[in-house]
Amino acid sequence: MALARSSPWRWRTLHFRSRGVEAWLVRPERLLVRRDGVGERHDGWPYGGSSGLQDKWPTDVEPVRRADGLVERRPEWAAIRWGDPMYTNYQWVATLDPVELSHHVDVSDVRVGELFGRPTWEARVAALDGYDPTCSCCPLIASEIADRYEWDDGSGTWMPPGDRVYPAAYDVALDVATSVVVRSEAVGGDEAGLDFEVEIHEVDADLDAVFA
Repeated sequence: MALARSSPWRWRTLHFRSRGVEAWLVRPERLLVRRDGVGERHDGWPYGGSSGLQDKWPTDVEPVRRADGLVERRPEWAAIRWGDPMYTNYQWVATLDPVELSHHVDVSDVRVGELFGRPTWEARVAALDGYDPTCSCCPLIASEIADRYEWDDGSGTWMPPGDRVYPAAYDVALDVATSVVVRSEAVGGDEAGLDFEVEIHEVDADLDAVFA
């Protein structure tokens, strides 16, 4: 899905609510979250460190775009710092930039929708061999493929626990204006806590006063 590749170039600031917190994010490195009235700063690049090269942010480079403006192909350069500031785990990062949904994923039942008054593109997605999550310990598509990526040592002998039933797929909704995953619902499976929603309040608003 081209929309899932496009997030770095579709917004600069975001005010939203997700997973029990209210958040304000200014790309590339500022994040404030508030839970139960208590604010926490989580600034910085989610992966830390440096490439050792002349690092650039995604907005410093231009992707290959389709005629409709969505991204056909991202730049491939090791010095690009992909990812937004992280809260809790890397699924947070993937929700804001869901590039992992753009390749090695089976996509079906594509449709137009709406969530919290904002247009969405929605689909049912399932991981295929080669699915490469932002972090395999907390992927957007929790699946045997993601777990194998996380736990197999290369021998090909890893097997999932015998009593584990993975979801067959996920119904996801991406906000059209931002590319952010605003809804994910597991289809089948016996794992709790996989579903989430994101309510977007403001896009590209001036948030300087929030961080003052």
